[in-house]
Amino acid sequence: MEEPNHNLLSLKVIKLLAENLGVETEDISEDDSFSDDLHMAPDKLADFAETLSASGFETSNLSLEELETVGDLAEALSSHEDIK
Repeated sequence: MEEPNHNLLSLKVIKLLAENLGVETEDISEDDSFSDDLHMAPDKLADFAETLSASGFETSNLSLEELETVGDLAEALSSHEDIK
């Protein structure tokens, strides 16, 4: 069973990602690949990392090139965040 904090964090990441890409949140899932499904080039990922940071997420220890899916990002962030 997944942690409630992970689910909340995942929803926040998807919301920010949808805003960043100009799509609906329903169009993004945790299984979506940044490169294959969302068509995000490395520069778009870097821009999104800045969006995450500006939204209060700790991104300094993330290596976005190594994260393949939205779920991978949520998992990486959940290990650094204390969501209330």
